[in-house]
Amino acid sequence: MVSIGGRYTVRGFDGEYTLTGESGWYWQNEIAAYFQELDASLYIGLDLGMIYGSSVETQFGHSLMGAVLGVRGAVAKDFTYDLFIAAPIRRPPGFPADRMTTGFRAALKF
Repeated sequence: MVSIGGRYTVRGFDGEYTLTGESGWYWQNEIAAYFQELDASLYIGLDLGMIYGSSVETQFGHSLMGAVLGVRGAVAKDFTYDLFIAAPIRRPPGFPADRMTTGFRAALKF
């Protein structure tokens, strides 16, 4: 099973509702600019995903597309972060989605 629509597959969707099929794929594209003095990267991305299989008949549709703008970096050697804002670009009619989603991830290595 493949499920699309969330920060780890097609960004722009909060993951509360997803499209799920017996097979499928997703593709995350990013371009980033690294700022050495801040140890951070500003990035923009475009994601696309599709599902296939007999269960698609009971879903809203079979594809999602979303965009993301974010910054990721490190405050210290062992503390990293990722902050982003994302929006859906294409979704099936009737598929519930907010106009924008945001996210933050922090990690500490010890």
